[in-house]
Amino acid sequence: MAVNRTVEIEKATQILKLLGDKTRLSMMKLLAENECCVCE
Repeated sequence: MAVNRTVEIEKATQILKLLGDKTRLSMMKLLAENECCVCE
């Protein structure tokens, strides 16, 4: 049971780190609306 909670906490930590950065958050917003190329 504790192992599952640890895994969930690790996943949440990774997601929050991703969304905590302004540039990454902007990228996620752009990708949610449409596909983008690396060159954009």
